[in-house]
Amino acid sequence: MSAIPVTDGLPVTGYLRLEQILRHVPIGRSSFLALVAAGVIPRPYKLTARCVAWRVEDVRLWLSSFRQVSPDNIDANVAKAIAAKRALLSEGV
Repeated sequence: MSAIPVTDGLPVTGYLRLEQILRHVPIGRSSFLALVAAGVIPRPYKLTARCVAWRVEDVRLWLSSFRQVSPDNIDANVAKAIAAKRALLSEGV
C-alpha cells in the first residue's frame, strides 16, 4: 500500500478531524466552532453517530480564503463568530 500524497501539510483527499485542522490555523477550538456555527467555515460531515469530519477539499478552500482575508472582512467574521458563540451560550450548549 502506498503512502497518501500530501500537499501543504494536508492529504490530497479524504476527511480531517477537528484536531487535525486546528494544527493549520491560528485559532482555538471554541473560536473555530463559533465560526462554523456562524457559517464562516463549512459545516462538518457526520460520519457516524459520534464522529464528524471536514472534507480536505473544503478545508483547503477555506484556508486559502482565510489567508487572503482583508482587515475589513476580519471585523465582519469576528462579529459573526461572537454572535454565534453568544447564541450557543444562551442555549446552554
